[in-house]
Amino acid sequence: MKIMIPSFKPTLLAVAGLALVALNTVPTASAAVIIAQYDFEAGTLAPTTVGTADGFTASNLFEGTEFAGNALATNTTGDTGETPFASAEGSTFNSASVTLGGGGSPATGSFDFTVTNTDGIFSITEFALKLNQQATNPTFTVTSSVSGATTLATGTISGASGDRVFNLVTFDPTTVAGNPFTDIAANTPVTFTVSISATDTTGSVFIDKIDIQGSVIPEPTTIAMLMGGFGSLLLLRRRRA
Repeated sequence: MKIMIPSFKPTLLAVAGLALVALNTVPTASAAVIIAQYDFEAGTLAPTTVGTADGFTASNLFEGTEFAGNALATNTTGDTGETPFASAEGSTFNSASVTLGGGGSPATGSFDFTVTNTDGIFSITEFALKLNQQATNPTFTVTSSVSGATTLATGTISGASGDRVFNLVTFDPTTVAGNPFTDIAANTPVTFTVSISATDTTGSVFIDKIDIQGSVIPEPTTIAMLMGGFGSLLLLRRRRA
């Protein structure tokens, strides 16, 4: 009995080998990287640092539609509280503020910002910011577009009005029920909302030192290209045979 061994051209063998190697290579998440940081030192509501090299984008700070009409601004304020990330500021520096409104009590407002990644699946692993108040009994609640109605952080903004001592607000995204901040699809916008409520009819709340970190898994485009090339060569060879 004669055994027929198909003859493969070197190019086909090379592509097949590369495809097999690619299939055995599972993309892994990058080490923790900066997604976005805001410190408002430039006097604008734009992010100070964005992880563009890792495919991240971030919006300017804005106020959600449910609080439309209130004013966001940047202000020069002092800070004697904790600093989530390294900073070389002196005793006075910029923060952003929202003027609370709504026409009655409670007076309300919000800080909102959106991040996403255009290069691949991403996760958010760290979240921190700072709040200061010039209002009566202001409280805050942090929510996001990917975790729905789940309260991520909540509390009272402590301190005397105008004392310029900022409260550190943080939560661990990796422990949120349902893991909404893990393996988020590429190009999915994640909007965080910091809602503010105070018992008076007006006042201001200040935000500073927003720090969002995470990781990204690049899209497996190389594997797709190799397998596409391998399939095309096999189809071409079959047609010639």
